[in-house]
Amino acid sequence: MFGNLNMGGGTGVIGERFFSGFVGSLLRLRQDVDQQGTSTEIDRNSGIIPVTEVPESSALLGSLVLLGSGSIWVLRRRQRVRS
Repeated sequence: MFGNLNMGGGTGVIGERFFSGFVGSLLRLRQDVDQQGTSTEIDRNSGIIPVTEVPESSALLGSLVLLGSGSIWVLRRRQRVRS
């Protein structure tokens, strides 16, 4: 998803909003004004799309199982000590 981006518009439908530009350079939100292809710029940004690392679900699930089993072990040990 790098390079030229033109999503959903520029077809001359009055009031239609669409994105255009280049990912990583300049992205614009535009709105068609007339049926001749004239559009106005509503918003723009640098085109940078931030990416963050998300933990893998299987690793997270494994950690939860490990913590849960450890908690059960501690509770059982406490019960044995009290008995």
